[in-house]
Amino acid sequence: MEPDILVDGFRNLRLHLSGAEEQAARFREIAAPVLDRLNAAYWPGPPDYSRTALMGSWTRGTAVSGLSDFNIAYELPRRFLPDIAELTMLRLDELSDQFFAEISHLFPQAERRRPNSTVAIALSKELTINLRPFFWMKSGEMGYPDMTTFNRWRRLEPSAGHQALLRLDPIERENYAMICRVARIWRAIHSVPISGILIDTLGLVFIVHAAHRRKPPKFQDCLMRDFFQFMADQDPAQDWWNIPGAEDPVFRTGAFEELAAAAHTVAQYAIEQAANKQEKSARAAWRYLLGDYYPAI
Repeated sequence: MEPDILVDGFRNLRLHLSGAEEQAARFREIAAPVLDRLNAAYWPGPPDYSRTALMGSWTRGTAVSGLSDFNIAYELPRRFLPDIAELTMLRLDELSDQFFAEISHLFPQAERRRPNSTVAIALSKELTINLRPFFWMKSGEMGYPDMTTFNRWRRLEPSAGHQALLRLDPIERENYAMICRVARIWRAIHSVPISGILIDTLGLVFIVHAAHRRKPPKFQDCLMRDFFQFMADQDPAQDWWNIPGAEDPVFRTGAFEELAAAAHTVAQYAIEQAANKQEKSARAAWRYLLGDYYPAI
């Protein structure tokens, strides 16, 4: 397809998704209903939000408002931390139990995500706060009890993997963020069993080799089509992937390859229709994939 006949099919979508950076910068204000009650319980005194750190998609620029949870690391006082030398697997589990019991007292709607000690607190249908408790260790590192790594202390790095993002040039980062956000919308609309962190992980692997990675925004629909194909080409037998630039594994949550292949077919059709000046059918195809997130006009 010649560049001069390409149509910027994602222009209105980009406008529709604008504002995420501002929302990420306001995460403490947005999460205040949770943080204020936690601070009153754990850190009595003047309001202080310095003991929190934003993690996940909002820090990578891949979040979608209304779809992406706020993942927040929350510091617990060391007075609640037993002697590390005595922290057997049972004691780690007890520590996690204690934190969840205290959070449940403050927030009856809290749900435990046991493997990594995270507690999810839904404030509304569109806003969930995922709390990851941590302690400052004597080594100066942030640590938390993780039941997925043989019940041991695990180093917490809120910015893990960001070095891989920094190696991208500004255009590549913009294109990377956009395809990950579009993939999140597709996941939500079609109930695709793939996590946000796996979308971001596959997106980083994809973008460094993508044919249109350094192209201007009007090529983002082509990038999205190619990303669907990249996801479809993953080995269905593969259970986990490494986050580029970090040690953490990302595990499969279901079979997404066939759904990605179908999405690639629809995206290719939409691009071809737009190139043939059939904008109505092109928009209809994208709206099938992305629902109302893709503006009708």
